[in-house]
Amino acid sequence: MEKEQKNIIEVYNLHKRFGGNIVYQGATLSVKKGEVLTLIGGSGCGKSVMLKHLIGLLCPDEGKILFDGQDITLLSEKEFLPIRKRIAMLFQGGALFDSLSTFENIAYPLQEHTNLSSEEIRRKVKDVLELVGLDGKQNVYPHDLSGGMKKRVGLARAIVLEPEVVLFDEPTTGLDPYNTRKINEAIINLNKEKKMTCLIVTHDMPSTFEVTDRIAMVHEGRIIIEDQKEKVKENDIVRSFITGEKVF
Repeated sequence: MEKEQKNIIEVYNLHKRFGGNIVYQGATLSVKKGEVLTLIGGSGCGKSVMLKHLIGLLCPDEGKILFDGQDITLLSEKEFLPIRKRIAMLFQGGALFDSLSTFENIAYPLQEHTNLSSEEIRRKVKDVLELVGLDGKQNVYPHDLSGGMKKRVGLARAIVLEPEVVLFDEPTTGLDPYNTRKINEAIINLNKEKKMTCLIVTHDMPSTFEVTDRIAMVHEGRIIIEDQKEKVKENDIVRSFITGEKVF
């Protein structure tokens, strides 16, 4: 009998509002260790807000968020630092330092948070660039990279410290088919080879069904469904979202 996966992230009864804008009103979500979970929903429904809660950039008005059993909403900024080494985030634009080369961008977290030698850092940078298909671009600066390449360099930097969980905010938005495929391949490799848990926020449904294990949907401030991707398709609201047609 297959052993059930442990939850690495658990969100309970999350409430969040910005002024008069209610984003969450009792959302509950679980992310299993070692899975790829995709969070879908309409524009402005709060998907990216969820990610920002998970890395401590936002604090809920009510509810709790457990990471590996620890309630991270109770932590101070200093106490949260060890968590940030275990959870990485790929932002939409890659968020690279324009004045640093590809190598320098990726090496920066290693230089800040480890005592690795220069040779060990060079090797680690090369390894993650190989994983995202950009080995050989070490000396290239962001202004000479395409949008897709910037995202892949951003991903390489996010994973170079070998986090347990990687959060992806719209990883394929605005990318051509080639770079979309490269990002999807990188996510699959991270999950299968590196055993990293991946939580993805996206509108890209073809990519979702290619890379994900389970899907959760945000609707009217709650998670209305969280299940295996094939079962989620049977939900009327999800089918309406995917097809763009009213089916209920």
